[in-house]
Amino acid sequence: MSVTHKQIADKVGVSEASVSVALGSSGRIAAKTKARILQAAEELGYRPNKLVQGIQTGKSMTVGVLLHCSGDPYEDNLFRGIYKVLAQNDYVPIVLSGCDELEELSQVHALIDRRVDGLLLRPFKAILWEDFLPEILGRDIPVVSVDIEMQARFPEIDFVGTDETLGTAQAADALLNAGHRRLGVVTTKHASAEGVKYKDSLYYRHHAFQSYVSGKQGVSCSYVEAFWAQGIHGYESALNLLSQEDRPTGVFVTMDHLAVGVYHAARELGLRIPEDLSVVGYANNPISQALAPQLSTIHQHADEVGSKAAGLLLERIQGRPEGDDRRQILIEPEWVSRDSVAPPPQPKR
Repeated sequence: MSVTHKQIADKVGVSEASVSVALGSSGRIAAKTKARILQAAEELGYRPNKLVQGIQTGKSMTVGVLLHCSGDPYEDNLFRGIYKVLAQNDYVPIVLSGCDELEELSQVHALIDRRVDGLLLRPFKAILWEDFLPEILGRDIPVVSVDIEMQARFPEIDFVGTDETLGTAQAADALLNAGHRRLGVVTTKHASAEGVKYKDSLYYRHHAFQSYVSGKQGVSCSYVEAFWAQGIHGYESALNLLSQEDRPTGVFVTMDHLAVGVYHAARELGLRIPEDLSVVGYANNPISQALAPQLSTIHQHADEVGSKAAGLLLERIQGRPEGDDRRQILIEPEWVSRDSVAPPPQPKR
């Protein structure tokens, strides 16, 4: 049975109105009286009615979080960072996931209908935001985007993500410093598309890598698009890339899972990793350590991305003006050296 204001008032010897003020309602009360009331509430095991408090303050103390439904370990670590900051500030996350455009739109509306105080969004397909983001912003709901850069279209939205430019430079340098000059990229179809309105992390990785190596003398770089429907991630695309007459000796995959297909294709073609082919991944997912040899990759600090995103959103909720300059935070990734990179093979005489 829940503890009532009357029980606390009887224990302290004050009015129910005084208890209400001490426990969060508007009004003033003597500091000593408030301390006695709070102590009594704790002793009785009082738990506040958040619904009532929300009506009184106009705040639900909830934050909507929309994530992918991919089951990616990155997502788990991202949410861990989000939850830590929200919990420290007495906010409760309402977490939903979208697997396609229609489901995602429905999920966002579900969050809005529950009167969340703000939204942390990492959408399945950002192109859909063109339709419903104006509605969200029109309701004065603070929004922070995670990993999807949309500020060109919606400049008022804060953004937190990984510094993909730095990460891809680290990946490229690992191959270049090992002596590789014929490079390849295995990426996803949407990541290689030009003229997209909303650019996600895979897009930035692909284009930043190509831009970085294009200025290096004597370096060539080709890429292939991988489709998830191929079965083994990236296998057919990697097979085409590695079957070229002047095949790459070093390959960058824009996500660790695509390395699975590269490894299978290399094995089918009789190429040894790293003796004949070096491979660099991105994300440092558990699969990178399950591959043989273990995949050298770029580690993303997903928990820090999540905590920074939650912190920015709480700033907006708690009073930073919406018209204030939008903020962008890029978290530095970290190179993880394992066993998949070596100098390129010497030409046969």
